[in-house]
Amino acid sequence: MAIAALVPALDLTLALHLAWEPRDSAGVRALAGLLVSGGAAEIAATRLAACLARFPDDAAIWVDRAQAIVAQERGGIGTDLVEADPRSATARIVQLLWEWNRLDDAIPVLDRAISLLPGDRALLVTRGLVLLAAGRAGKALADFAAVLAGEAPNAAALRGKGLALVQLDRLEEAREALRSAAALAPHDPSVLGAQAHVSLALGNYADGWRKYETRWSNPSFALSRPDYAQPAWLGDGDLTGKTILLHGEQGFGDIIQFCRYATLVARRAARVRLRVPGPLVRLMQSMDGIQVLDMADPVDAFDCYCPLMSLPLAFGTSVATIPAEIPYLRADPGLAEVWRIRLQAVQGPLIGVVWAGNARIVDRATNSYDRRRSIPADVFGRLLAEPGFAFVSLQKEPAGTGTNRVEGILVRDLIDWTAELQDFADTAELIEALDLVITVDTAVAHLAGALGKPVWILNRYDACWRWVRGVDGSPWYPTARLLRQPAPGDWDSVMSEVAAALRMWAG
Repeated sequence: MAIAALVPALDLTLALHLAWEPRDSAGVRALAGLLVSGGAAEIAATRLAACLARFPDDAAIWVDRAQAIVAQERGGIGTDLVEADPRSATARIVQLLWEWNRLDDAIPVLDRAISLLPGDRALLVTRGLVLLAAGRAGKALADFAAVLAGEAPNAAALRGKGLALVQLDRLEEAREALRSAAALAPHDPSVLGAQAHVSLALGNYADGWRKYETRWSNPSFALSRPDYAQPAWLGDGDLTGKTILLHGEQGFGDIIQFCRYATLVARRAARVRLRVPGPLVRLMQSMDGIQVLDMADPVDAFDCYCPLMSLPLAFGTSVATIPAEIPYLRADPGLAEVWRIRLQAVQGPLIGVVWAGNARIVDRATNSYDRRRSIPADVFGRLLAEPGFAFVSLQKEPAGTGTNRVEGILVRDLIDWTAELQDFADTAELIEALDLVITVDTAVAHLAGALGKPVWILNRYDACWRWVRGVDGSPWYPTARLLRQPAPGDWDSVMSEVAAALRMWAG
């Protein structure tokens, strides 16, 4: 039986427990946890409040009640908790709201706490970081500035200031703020990582690749960190006669972008093995001379390894020496022809489209930039209504629905066969049958570029470091065209520009 069906009985048990076992809060907390899991967070919060009246100094009950309140999709966020304990209760509530991607709800909680403790530096830094994650860099910058106006330096506020300036595309200022943060916290991986991204965005690849190696000390990279007994190779050592394992790391787009180095490594080593997640295996097998392994499978003996995104450092890559011989990945020509045959009856140029990335809610940093890189469906839908074109969905997150709808927005002639795309090789074969791909900054952008297909990449204002500022092309992908927001959050202007460019492109 589902827990939700037991909620009335649990509520009665909870009430009896409170009446009969006033000295025991552990059972109340356990039952409250079941109520939250069963969708009765409001009841749990009420009963925990009653328990708090009996045990006002039990911190665990305060934490559980905060969680129960936050679990409610509607209603208050726990103003009384904030008023009673503006520091620790606020911290717990904001943490939960952030984990559940409810940043807009977290801001008023912090506003109230700061009104109770004006000038509290920790609360100001936290609100600045939440504002930053919500894409409100200007307001975040004001909070960090208020902290830094004090006499004592603050590394967290300097780091936040640097990140806010990055979002505002004030990279030189961001570099200075992060330099000051690093002076106070020289081993902080988040500061060093931010410095790496700024250097790369400014085209200072020598400094950027070197600092990027500090990523392994950042907990957010724990899942992609290689764990091998063999030594790492970073360009210093002869690979003649040796077997090297190239370790795919981070997102699918990162692996697609940097797998190009595998062929360069193959010119130095006797054997090259490339280890990647399953959805990329068949696609990567299109590279000659590279043995491709599924990340889930065991690895045969090898002499050394290198993470894929350390290869630019190993090869001393500068903007001028980016290896950009395309295509370096290829679709199966026979299977691509199957897609062409299926599309023969479609009228107009065939345009593949992607309007959103993968939110990855559990990863705060990724979720934050995904909010900025993804285009609202109603805004993107204006482009799909352009007459004379056939739009083909390449959108896998959220998954295709097989209908002519984009998240509830009715769109004419959107062809959606994404349910048939089981891996990136399938997607590559469909892309080969298209005339153009228009996509936000996600894995499909890299895939189309690696295949040598014309691709228009729609970029947020604070574009990723890999897209060079001030140019509408890319040294990584010669067939790419970049169209960037003129101001933070301004997708309307981008879509107008894309529509005009599409009409001109079609002639």
